[in-house]
Amino acid sequence: MISFDISYLDITYLLLYLVVGMCFISYIWMRESIKRLSVGLIEDLFKTFLWIIRWSFLYAVWLFLSEVSIKMDIIRIPLDESVKTLINSIFLAILLMIITYTTVKARSIGKIYGFKMD
Repeated sequence: MISFDISYLDITYLLLYLVVGMCFISYIWMRESIKRLSVGLIEDLFKTFLWIIRWSFLYAVWLFLSEVSIKMDIIRIPLDESVKTLINSIFLAILLMIITYTTVKARSIGKIYGFKMD
């Protein structure tokens, strides 16, 4: 068996970079696909997907700045743990509101196209 000497922190950094990269790629892909859509509910639905991707990207960057860079002594952000928790909860609350708005849009599109609703 080959030993790679990979720590848990290295895997965390790798996953954060992966999340940021995937959010950036998804953002570009969704933005290009919106340009080809007609004006209406479907375009609004895809725009809310863009907002989800944007907030996920910002949240991943915030996590990198608040956790990873401090442990590596790259950037010094003197924040108390309660402030970090508050900022995390604000990010997640906004993300949840955007996801809820997206489900409302998807439901209205489903009604228009005749899908059965509960």
